[in-house]
Parts: sequence; C-alpha cells; structure tokens
Amino acid sequence: MKIFFAGLQLTDWADYPAQAVSVNGQTVFEAVDIVRAAAARFFSRGNDSVTLQFSVRREFATNRECQVYLLCAFNTLPKAGQVQITCGTPGETTQDVFMDNAVLTATPQGIFNGIEAIVQFTIQGGAFYTDVPPPFYLGGEDMILRASVALPSGADNIVVLFGTAFPVGTVPIITANIEKPTSAGANIFATVRADSVSVNGFTADLSGPTPDANHKLTYIALGT
Repeated sequence: MKIFFAGLQLTDWADYPAQAVSVNGQTVFEAVDIVRAAAARFFSRGNDSVTLQFSVRREFATNRECQVYLLCAFNTLPKAGQVQITCGTPGETTQDVFMDNAVLTATPQGIFNGIEAIVQFTIQGGAFYTDVPPPFYLGGEDMILRASVALPSGADNIVVLFGTAFPVGTVPIITANIEKPTSAGANIFATVRADSVSVNGFTADLSGPTPDANHKLTYIALGT
C-alpha cells in the first residue's frame, strides 16, 4: 500500500514499503451494571476513532543523511491532514481509502543502522472511508439503508419499517441513535431489540419517554 499524509508520500510499493501495518478501531461506550441481572448491558455512544500504525524502512546515500532524517522526521512533518492510502499492488486494480482530519500523534520508535533508518508512525482519526463502498464487505450500496424517523411525544419505543426491504436471507446489522433538537433536549438513547430485527425493519426501546415531538431516531442498517 501507498500511504500519503497531508499530501506527503510516506510509503511506496517497492522502495520504501509500509511494514508491520496495524489498525485499531475504538468507540465510546457506556457499561450499565443492573442489580441481580444475569449480565451487564453495554451501549454505544459513538465517537468512533481509528489508530493506524506502520513502519517505514529507508536507505540513504550517507550516514549523515540517515541520522538527520531519523532525528527530524517527526518535527518536520505536518501534524494534521487527510490520509490517503492506495490499496493494492502494481499490476492489479487499486482502490483509495481516505481519513479526513487525521493527526500524526507520534513516531514512537525510530532506529538506524548505518545508512538505513526505520521509523514507526502513529496516525489517529475518526474513520476510514472509500470512494466506493467495498462490495465484498457491505454487499454494495443497495445493502445500506439510512433514514431519520420522527418520534411522537411520550414515546418509549418505536417500530421502524425500512423504505425498501432487504433481500430474503439478509441479516441486518443496525446502529440507532436519538437526535435531539438542541443542546437543551433530553439525553435519550435507543436500544435495538435483537429479536425484532428482520429484512423489513426493527423495534427500538428508548431509555425514557420523549418530552416532545421534536426528537428523531436516526439509523443505518447494513445488510450482511
């Protein structure tokens, strides 16, 4: 893969390829312990983040050039920008993956041996996305359903019907959140009932009744 950060190329396919690439995704969640419950309950609170780590090996003409690069690499690179990764290898069809508003948070390790330097980079951001959804994972854009549903005042659950049903045999994965009208709105969250999910829709329980008719449930359903 070729990795670009803030317009600068950090890795190449042949001369200085990415090595030891790792990706770590995290989300903010809330754990609720219920007295005498069989198991604790966990709720997603969004704020997803992804950490990308990789190492790059580069060779230089002289020891001086190698050592200067090693010492100055972190301070001379921009600290924020877009990540663009070209996935694939020469001779095959490639695809670009992007991460906006990413931050170069660290170069946790840098070593040199003569004219060879190996530097590890850590870049963090919100989420990777592609110019075209990867069909091998999502089944294509037709397998992604998104919508916002108005909630009536006093509602403590909502039955959602998809605008278009998934194909028979599909198992939808659903993420649902409550959108409040202002910062002063009620902090209500939604929990999808697993036994209600079907190709036609789902039911979500709310953590409390809606105080007015200005709250909405937003969801994304991925067909698998």
